[in-house]
Amino acid sequence: MASAEGHPLLTEREKVFRVALNHLSDIGAVRSRYLLEAFGSIEAAWCADQNQLAQLPRFGAAIAAKMNVFCRSHDPEKLYDQVQTADLELKFWGAPDYPALLASIYDPPFVLYGRGQSEAWQSLDRCIAIVGTRHPTSYGLKMAHRLAAALAKTGVTI
Repeated sequence: MASAEGHPLLTEREKVFRVALNHLSDIGAVRSRYLLEAFGSIEAAWCADQNQLAQLPRFGAAIAAKMNVFCRSHDPEKLYDQVQTADLELKFWGAPDYPALLASIYDPPFVLYGRGQSEAWQSLDRCIAIVGTRHPTSYGLKMAHRLAAALAKTGVTI
């Protein structure tokens, strides 16, 4: 599988395609790295033939079909623009500003979305991420906010 050190130049165009692909829930960090390894860029993977996708590890016909339909029916620029209007800071796996501690885990996120002081991301020694479902309940959101607030008051970076 592709490593951060061997990844291609992360152009602005490649960032657009990485953010766009990240909208497809069936393609997470591991599959994204397989795409990067197989096609050299996410832009090239976006345009790949469904049969080529199906041959990749952890893909198969069903995932390849979903990705093919998604890529043919979505404009990557529009998906990227949606994220840009949310005023989020983006960090990309393999880029020099990607948090080193996070890059060292087995399955680091391919794209990070964040708000706040991103320069602090490089020196996080007391930090936690709150991860949940894409479709949380109101109770889940409420508890996540409470937990985050309580931890932040003790100096933990969320």
